[in-house]
Amino acid sequence: MIHPYMDGNGRATRLLMDFFLLQAGFPTLVVPYERRNEYYRVLKDVTFGSERGFVMFITSLMEDVLSVCVVECDDQCKNKFQPLQEHFERASKFT
Repeated sequence: MIHPYMDGNGRATRLLMDFFLLQAGFPTLVVPYERRNEYYRVLKDVTFGSERGFVMFITSLMEDVLSVCVVECDDQCKNKFQPLQEHFERASKFT
């Protein structure tokens, strides 16, 4: 595993992840404090070659964000995020 900085590798990686999400039309993600231990656990699993838990964790975060977006947005916003939410719900059934 490559760590280009003495400190801040996680922040830099999450910033890049948000950049790619925005480029693809998705909202950004925040790892809630109460899920921090789960986040560290799935990151550790990736270090040992198991990406599935990390993918599922990120998928669940995205489902949460999209659910809030769909509920709290106006009709124009709902039309944008509803298909994304449905996509993540379908994808989570296959992982």
